[in-house]
Amino acid sequence: MSYAYRIEVKESRLVEVAGKDSFTTRVEVVDVLPAPEMRTILERKLAEGGYQKDGEEMVRTEGSLEVRVNPGSREVVVSSTRQATRQVDVRLNRSLEAHTTAEMTGANQKRDEIRKELEKEAKEKLDQQAKVAGSLMEQQLRETATRTLKESLPGIREELGRIGHATQAEALETKARRMGRVERVEHDPKNQSMTIVVKLD
Repeated sequence: MSYAYRIEVKESRLVEVAGKDSFTTRVEVVDVLPAPEMRTILERKLAEGGYQKDGEEMVRTEGSLEVRVNPGSREVVVSSTRQATRQVDVRLNRSLEAHTTAEMTGANQKRDEIRKELEKEAKEKLDQQAKVAGSLMEQQLRETATRTLKESLPGIREELGRIGHATQAEALETKARRMGRVERVEHDPKNQSMTIVVKLD
Protein backbone atom coordinates (compact mmCIF):
# COMPACT_ATOMS: atom_id res chain seq x y z
CA MET A 1 0.00 0.00 0.00
CA SER A 2 1.34 3.44 -0.87
CA TYR A 3 0.54 6.91 0.39
CA ALA A 4 0.73 10.08 -1.68
CA TYR A 5 1.42 13.42 -0.08
CA ARG A 6 0.99 16.79 -1.74
CA ILE A 7 3.01 19.70 -0.39
CA GLU A 8 1.85 23.16 -1.45
CA VAL A 9 3.33 26.57 -0.69
CA LYS A 10 1.85 29.95 -1.53
CA GLU A 11 3.60 33.31 -1.20
CA SER A 12 1.94 36.70 -1.79
CA ARG A 13 3.16 40.27 -1.83
CA LEU A 14 1.58 43.66 -2.41
CA VAL A 15 3.61 45.71 -4.87
CA GLU A 16 3.13 49.47 -4.47
CA VAL A 17 4.44 51.60 -7.31
CA ALA A 18 4.34 55.29 -8.26
CA GLY A 19 4.95 56.76 -11.71
CA LYS A 20 5.80 60.45 -11.97
CA ASP A 21 6.59 63.06 -14.60
CA SER A 22 7.22 66.78 -14.16
CA PHE A 23 7.67 70.00 -16.08
CA THR A 24 9.49 73.20 -15.04
CA THR A 25 8.54 76.71 -16.10
CA ARG A 26 8.46 80.24 -14.62
CA VAL A 27 6.00 82.96 -13.70
CA GLU A 28 7.05 85.85 -15.94
CA VAL A 29 7.09 89.09 -13.98
CA VAL A 30 9.22 92.24 -14.45
CA ASP A 31 10.66 93.64 -11.20
CA VAL A 32 9.20 97.12 -10.95
CA LEU A 33 9.39 97.05 -7.15
CA PRO A 34 12.05 95.68 -4.77
CA ALA A 35 12.22 91.87 -4.71
CA PRO A 36 10.58 91.42 -1.26
CA GLU A 37 7.57 93.48 -2.34
CA MET A 38 7.25 91.62 -5.64
CA ARG A 39 7.36 88.34 -3.74
CA THR A 40 4.64 89.48 -1.33
CA ILE A 41 2.35 90.53 -4.18
CA LEU A 42 2.94 87.27 -6.08
CA GLU A 43 2.24 85.22 -2.94
CA ARG A 44 -1.03 87.06 -2.45
CA LYS A 45 -2.11 86.54 -6.06
CA LEU A 46 -1.23 82.84 -5.83
CA ALA A 47 -3.25 82.53 -2.61
CA GLU A 48 -6.21 84.14 -4.39
CA GLY A 49 -5.80 81.44 -7.05
CA GLY A 50 -6.12 78.65 -4.48
CA TYR A 51 -2.44 78.08 -3.69
CA GLN A 52 -1.40 77.26 -0.12
CA LYS A 53 1.85 78.14 1.59
CA ASP A 54 4.25 75.23 2.08
CA GLY A 55 7.53 76.47 3.53
CA GLU A 56 9.07 78.84 0.99
CA GLU A 57 6.71 77.70 -1.76
CA MET A 58 3.07 77.99 -2.74
CA VAL A 59 1.35 74.75 -3.71
CA ARG A 60 -1.91 73.68 -5.27
CA THR A 61 -2.98 70.08 -5.76
CA GLU A 62 -5.77 68.80 -8.00
CA GLY A 63 -6.10 65.04 -8.24
CA SER A 64 -2.80 63.65 -9.47
CA LEU A 65 -1.48 67.12 -10.42
CA GLU A 66 0.64 69.33 -8.19
CA VAL A 67 1.74 72.86 -9.08
CA ARG A 68 4.56 74.17 -6.87
CA VAL A 69 5.65 77.81 -7.18
CA ASN A 70 8.63 79.48 -5.54
CA PRO A 71 7.59 83.17 -5.27
CA GLY A 72 11.22 84.23 -4.77
CA SER A 73 12.78 82.60 -7.83
CA ARG A 74 9.38 82.36 -9.63
CA GLU A 75 10.25 78.84 -10.67
CA VAL A 76 7.26 76.56 -11.19
CA VAL A 77 7.33 72.77 -11.04
CA VAL A 78 4.23 71.02 -12.37
CA SER A 79 4.16 67.31 -11.59
CA SER A 80 1.77 64.45 -12.12
CA THR A 81 2.00 61.33 -9.95
CA ARG A 82 0.05 58.12 -10.43
CA GLN A 83 0.05 55.29 -7.88
CA ALA A 84 -1.15 51.72 -7.99
CA THR A 85 -1.01 48.53 -5.93
CA ARG A 86 -0.98 44.99 -7.28
CA GLN A 87 -0.87 41.65 -5.53
CA VAL A 88 1.66 39.15 -6.85
CA ASP A 89 1.10 35.47 -6.02
CA VAL A 90 3.36 32.45 -6.38
CA ARG A 91 2.06 28.93 -5.78
CA LEU A 92 4.33 25.86 -5.87
CA ASN A 93 3.55 22.25 -5.12
CA ARG A 94 5.27 18.93 -5.11
CA SER A 95 4.12 15.34 -4.56
CA LEU A 96 5.70 12.75 -2.27
CA GLU A 97 4.92 9.05 -2.18
CA ALA A 98 5.69 6.51 0.54
CA HIS A 99 5.54 2.84 -0.41
CA THR A 100 7.10 1.08 2.57
CA THR A 101 6.74 1.36 6.32
CA ALA A 102 10.21 2.88 6.53
CA GLU A 103 9.33 5.47 3.91
CA MET A 104 6.12 6.29 5.76
CA THR A 105 8.05 6.73 9.01
CA GLY A 106 10.35 9.28 7.37
CA ALA A 107 7.62 10.96 5.38
CA ASN A 108 7.01 13.73 7.94
CA GLN A 109 10.66 14.71 7.97
CA LYS A 110 10.78 14.56 4.18
CA ARG A 111 7.68 16.73 3.94
CA ASP A 112 9.30 19.38 6.16
CA GLU A 113 12.43 19.35 4.00
CA ILE A 114 10.42 19.69 0.82
CA ARG A 115 8.29 22.49 2.32
CA LYS A 116 11.43 24.46 3.24
CA GLU A 117 12.79 24.00 -0.28
CA LEU A 118 9.50 25.12 -1.79
CA GLU A 119 9.29 28.15 0.51
CA LYS A 120 12.79 29.22 -0.49
CA GLU A 121 12.03 28.70 -4.19
CA ALA A 122 8.68 30.51 -3.87
CA LYS A 123 10.32 33.54 -2.23
CA GLU A 124 12.93 33.73 -4.98
CA LYS A 125 10.24 33.51 -7.68
CA LEU A 126 8.15 36.08 -5.82
CA ASP A 127 11.09 38.51 -5.72
CA GLN A 128 11.57 38.12 -9.48
CA GLN A 129 7.89 38.46 -10.34
CA ALA A 130 7.41 41.43 -8.00
CA LYS A 131 10.36 43.19 -9.61
CA VAL A 132 9.01 42.59 -13.13
CA ALA A 133 5.46 43.59 -12.12
CA GLY A 134 6.75 46.74 -10.41
CA SER A 135 8.82 47.75 -13.43
CA LEU A 136 5.89 47.28 -15.85
CA MET A 137 3.49 49.11 -13.55
CA GLU A 138 5.90 52.02 -13.11
CA GLN A 139 6.28 52.39 -16.87
CA GLN A 140 2.51 52.36 -17.40
CA LEU A 141 1.92 54.81 -14.55
CA ARG A 142 4.65 57.15 -15.81
CA GLU A 143 3.07 57.14 -19.29
CA THR A 144 -0.31 57.99 -17.75
CA ALA A 145 1.29 60.75 -15.65
CA THR A 146 2.98 62.19 -18.76
CA ARG A 147 -0.31 62.15 -20.66
CA THR A 148 -2.09 63.94 -17.79
CA LEU A 149 0.70 66.50 -17.63
CA LYS A 150 0.54 67.26 -21.37
CA GLU A 151 -3.23 67.67 -21.26
CA SER A 152 -3.06 70.02 -18.27
CA LEU A 153 -0.12 72.24 -19.23
CA PRO A 154 -1.96 74.67 -21.55
CA GLY A 155 -4.47 75.53 -18.82
CA ILE A 156 -1.78 75.82 -16.16
CA ARG A 157 0.34 78.09 -18.37
CA GLU A 158 -2.69 80.30 -19.03
CA GLU A 159 -3.49 80.51 -15.33
CA LEU A 160 0.12 81.35 -14.39
CA GLY A 161 0.09 84.00 -17.11
CA ARG A 162 -2.98 85.62 -15.50
CA ILE A 163 -1.37 85.48 -12.05
CA GLY A 164 1.85 86.97 -13.43
CA HIS A 165 -0.08 89.75 -15.12
CA ALA A 166 -2.12 90.50 -11.98
CA THR A 167 1.12 90.67 -9.98
CA GLN A 168 2.69 92.98 -12.54
CA ALA A 169 -0.40 95.20 -12.65
CA GLU A 170 -0.51 95.67 -8.87
CA ALA A 171 3.24 96.36 -8.74
CA LEU A 172 2.97 98.96 -11.52
CA GLU A 173 0.04 100.69 -9.84
CA THR A 174 1.89 100.71 -6.51
CA LYS A 175 4.95 102.26 -8.15
CA ALA A 176 2.82 104.82 -9.99
CA ARG A 177 1.20 105.93 -6.72
CA ARG A 178 4.65 106.47 -5.24
CA MET A 179 5.65 108.63 -8.19
CA GLY A 180 2.67 110.97 -8.01
CA ARG A 181 -1.11 111.17 -8.13
CA VAL A 182 -2.78 108.42 -10.17
CA GLU A 183 -5.51 109.98 -12.26
CA ARG A 184 -6.62 106.97 -14.27
CA VAL A 185 -6.05 103.22 -14.26
CA GLU A 186 -7.30 101.02 -17.10
CA HIS A 187 -6.69 97.35 -16.62
CA ASP A 188 -7.71 94.64 -19.09
CA PRO A 189 -6.82 91.22 -17.59
CA LYS A 190 -8.17 89.39 -20.63
CA ASN A 191 -5.76 91.08 -23.04
CA GLN A 192 -3.18 91.55 -20.27
CA SER A 193 -2.90 95.27 -20.94
CA MET A 194 -2.76 98.20 -18.55
CA THR A 195 -2.76 101.99 -18.82
CA ILE A 196 -1.89 104.25 -15.88
CA VAL A 197 -2.07 108.03 -16.06
CA VAL A 198 0.03 109.68 -13.32
CA LYS A 199 0.33 113.34 -12.44
CA LEU A 200 3.84 113.79 -11.12
CA ASP A 201 4.29 115.75 -7.92
